[in-house]
Amino acid sequence: MQKNKFGFWSIVLLGINAIIGSGIFLLPNKAYALAGSFSLVVILFDALLAMSLALCFAEASGRFQRNGGPYIYARAAFGNFVGFEVGFMKAAISIIAWAAMANGFATALTAVVPAMKDPFYKDLVIIALMGSLGLINILGVQLSKVINNIVTVGKLLPLVLFIAIGIFYMNGANFTPLLPSGETAADFSFGAAALLIFYAFTGFEA
Repeated sequence: MQKNKFGFWSIVLLGINAIIGSGIFLLPNKAYALAGSFSLVVILFDALLAMSLALCFAEASGRFQRNGGPYIYARAAFGNFVGFEVGFMKAAISIIAWAAMANGFATALTAVVPAMKDPFYKDLVIIALMGSLGLINILGVQLSKVINNIVTVGKLLPLVLFIAIGIFYMNGANFTPLLPSGETAADFSFGAAALLIFYAFTGFEA
């Protein structure tokens, strides 16, 4: 039976995979449009916020042995009705998030394959992606574990390479001014940028 369970490192990779999604690849440029170079501070702010929430989830999860996440925590603290509401909202948010990630993948793919801009092909990619993930889930834990490990490493490698190579091409002049000024100051929005980037940090609750 042990072979049909996620090991420690597979669980670690599962958490990383849950966080590194479409948000981290597609949203930083949008945050920059809202907050300029200050969007780097926004990212750090959201990172601290997400870490605080993740530690709360870790503390709560250590008190329960059953599966269920937020549903279990809310039900134990506030009763069945609140537990049901939290569980329902979690299910609804998961559906929306998966739809957004699938659409984000298809959108990013258009940069490599311009033909994917056609709505028909884009929808086809989304259906194929979600269908494949559903089939993997049905086929069992062992296959899911292997696929998850491969996909997570596949996500991490380009990010690590991007940082390792890009750090030698950083130009300090690109970070000034830190706060937008003049005409661009009117468009500055810390709150909107923070809300946008926070999506990139979600997934730890999985």
